Amino acid sequence: MIDLRTCTPKTASAPSCIWNKDTANAVPAVCSRYIDETQDLMITVNTLNDNPHTSEFTYRINFRTMYTDKEHPLAQGSRLVNGRTSRPEDTQRRVAVTVLGDRLAFYSNVLQSRDEEDYHLYRWSLHVLNWHMGDQPDDKFMLGESYDLVEIRFLTEEKLLALTTRAEIELYNVEDLSKAPQLQARFMLPVIPQSLLLRYPSVFHSTPSCARLTAPGDRWIWTTNPADRVICVMTVRHPLAIFVIHARLFFMDIPLTWFDTTSKDGRAIPWSTWGPQSSRCFPQALDIPFLSAVGYRFGVGGSRVMRVVEHRMHMTDFNPSAVARGIGKDVTTYLPYVEVVNSDRNFAGLLEDIILDEEKVLIFIQNYDDCEVMDVEIIDL
Repeated sequence: MIDLRTCTPKTASAPSCIWNKDTANAVPAVCSRYIDETQDLMITVNTLNDNPHTSEFTYRINFRTMYTDKEHPLAQGSRLVNGRTSRPEDTQRRVAVTVLGDRLAFYSNVLQSRDEEDYHLYRWSLHVLNWHMGDQPDDKFMLGESYDLVEIRFLTEEKLLALTTRAEIELYNVEDLSKAPQLQARFMLPVIPQSLLLRYPSVFHSTPSCARLTAPGDRWIWTTNPADRVICVMTVRHPLAIFVIHARLFFMDIPLTWFDTTSKDGRAIPWSTWGPQSSRCFPQALDIPFLSAVGYRFGVGGSRVMRVVEHRMHMTDFNPSAVARGIGKDVTTYLPYVEVVNSDRNFAGLLEDIILDEEKVLIFIQNYDDCEVMDVEIIDL
């Protein structure tokens, strides 16, 4: 773990500080970890029953501080959450956690079997709770089956996004914690069902950081407005592509005419209805034949997207204010953006990931000489 606020070339070369492998004192298994650095929060999820001969399955969610590895002072202890009951034909389980402020979303599934067409069949549950409050009953959750939620992310504390194996983005209303998450819409993507990749940093801007960030002269403009941000969805099957979707889509009052009333639950919205005016599709080319698409070759933060095109780094900003000012190359068709290309650097090679926030960009590159070493470049914005 690296603290970018204090990291320097000297401290980066110091011996690393290793976390205690298990923070929950001899529990059966740690099946998920999540970090929210803005709240000094590390979450681990432990299985309390991994006996295949029993049907009940319970998870314990532990809340620790990152810097002291002590119980988080806001958590009031760990939480117990019940997953879907097991069946003899179940072969696999998975859990996922995401946090924004005092809201926590917990997702668990069981892989039951494969049908005749070799598709996975899942049963799952989605829970949303206030992790600052202890002793809340775990009796308000949503159940689903047949498909999987690949990723879950808070858009705001009242809205939750879920990317599914049906190539859809589901929008849930989670404002009222006394009720189960309410499915509002399923936005269909123009790709075949597959395991997509979602990039949207829920924890991005904070009031103190934005208070000292200004935009004098021709500097890029940043915004704290969640509706001005973008999310990215990447396909993992050829043809590879990155879909950039403006977050304002998920804040609007969806017209009733958008919904496909012939769909099973009446919540599906076809791509042709929402996609062209609210998104951009950037085809991706792999310059190294053996490089997997799972390696993130792009990053997203706020309204910006950074990606490599023909070995050059492109920074694209979809912020309406930046577009209005015409900073960089201006593209003013559907979902307009401005773009700057770095022509001074060739990014050919094993580029693994790009992470950016208001102040810094991190570029992760696989070391040619040692496959177990990752080079990290830190760039101030």
